[in-house]
Amino acid sequence: MDFFKELMHREQQDKLERYRILNQNVKKGEILFTGSSLMEQFPVNELLMTNGMDQVVYNRGIGGFTTTDMLQHMEEMVFGTEPSRIFINIGTNDIGSPEYQLEALLERYEEIIDRIQERLPEAEIYMMAYYPVNETDKIPEGEWGKTAFVTRTNENINIANAAIENLAAKKGCRFINVNEGLADERGKLKKEYTIEGIHMYANGYQVVLQNLKKYQGYISQPFWNLRDFGVEGNMEDKTIGLSNSEWRIMENLWEQFPKTATQLIRAMETETGWAKSTTKTLLKRMEQKGCIAYREGTKAREYYPLLKREEVVESETSSFLNRIYNGSLGLMVNTLVKKQDIPDEEMEELYRIIQEARAEKKEKGEA
Repeated sequence: MDFFKELMHREQQDKLERYRILNQNVKKGEILFTGSSLMEQFPVNELLMTNGMDQVVYNRGIGGFTTTDMLQHMEEMVFGTEPSRIFINIGTNDIGSPEYQLEALLERYEEIIDRIQERLPEAEIYMMAYYPVNETDKIPEGEWGKTAFVTRTNENINIANAAIENLAAKKGCRFINVNEGLADERGKLKKEYTIEGIHMYANGYQVVLQNLKKYQGYISQPFWNLRDFGVEGNMEDKTIGLSNSEWRIMENLWEQFPKTATQLIRAMETETGWAKSTTKTLLKRMEQKGCIAYREGTKAREYYPLLKREEVVESETSSFLNRIYNGSLGLMVNTLVKKQDIPDEEMEELYRIIQEARAEKKEKGEA
């Protein structure tokens, strides 16, 4: 048994060294998956490609790691990538330890969060629920199989998940439970998803990825496209016109999301004096148009924008130019310059923009 522990330790040190080198060339501000083997074995990049998603995701999970191990290697597992969004799944090996104590797990997990928030105050942190296990249908061979499920039980996992959810609320993080569909009627990890009762094949992780899409509002560069919500076409080629009333709701969601219907109703009542029924009607209409979506929260529906503000602005501007000025930018600018009292600094800014556009066009023509 000592031989296998030594072998695992060497593999962990090799991974840490590889991560140190990989972190030298990462693209800062992207998405990070980190934690133990349940995160390390998540084939996230292959699944993203299979599902037609182009997000940049770095995986820094290490098999066999506990919260204690992670605290000792935060540089390699978190800080080295300087992520903007961090998804963490750490602690199942703590639960599987003979010395397991929930209070100790929570104390170390909280320290992990504290360090991240101190070093990366702008990063969004998502604490993932622990996956269920199956201690009857597929049991690991050898000595590990005799001890793997002594404390690593679904009962302990469920208790820990509730505690982690409370910790997330305390620290201002997001707790996300992506376990829907992983368990059978007994509450155990489905046999067809698991390798040996704990770790999962790619089909299990595909379920997790599909569930992650329900939390699309937590990801500013979304994991989704409009087809996930029954709307044909990708976000990039979907042209949706917004009325003035719809613009108000979208602006409210772009400013901060998710928001419940009650929060939006109160906001619109304050800003516009709308009745409750008016906002509810608009939300339903905008959902049908593919402007917004919702997921069922713990107490109420939570709404998110499905459109990016800059893309809507570009679409609306193009529509206005075509409808009013027959697509002529020169005619629109001429009208504005003649009819509006434009300050000199704005005239200079307009001239600069035109010069830059001309230079860029010339450069492309020479390429």
